[in-house]
Amino acid sequence: MRAQLNGTNYTSISPIDRSHLVVLPDAFVAQIFPQSTPATLNWKEQKRLDALLQETVHLRNATMKSPSTLLEHVDAYYFQLSVAINEQGQKEVYINAFCQKPVQDWTRYLLSVEDRGSCYFSVKINLTTGTAYNLIINGNI
Repeated sequence: MRAQLNGTNYTSISPIDRSHLVVLPDAFVAQIFPQSTPATLNWKEQKRLDALLQETVHLRNATMKSPSTLLEHVDAYYFQLSVAINEQGQKEVYINAFCQKPVQDWTRYLLSVEDRGSCYFSVKINLTTGTAYNLIINGNI
């Protein structure tokens, strides 16, 4: 499922704590975004990413019937990012999110988590088009 976002209603939400965020080494870009080139994020793009992520979470939560399945306090999560320019020249970001600080070296290696419900999720956001896709919540919730 792809969700077209605008992010404009989410610019006043608490921004992601930058000490809880790491951009993974370029070596992971090919694994996540085949046929893409590693890229970086400037300040304006980081702010847009914050807003688009908050909107993605809000839209997802709006479809959930049980409070136990909600993604909450996402601004306090820990985030691994992989940033790329795709074949169409669009900037995309893979977000790997953890509700607790990972035990492993999360700053240098892409972590994979199985189960644990809404404490862990990942999503891809195309900053150029404002589209979120491949939102995956780990485990059965």
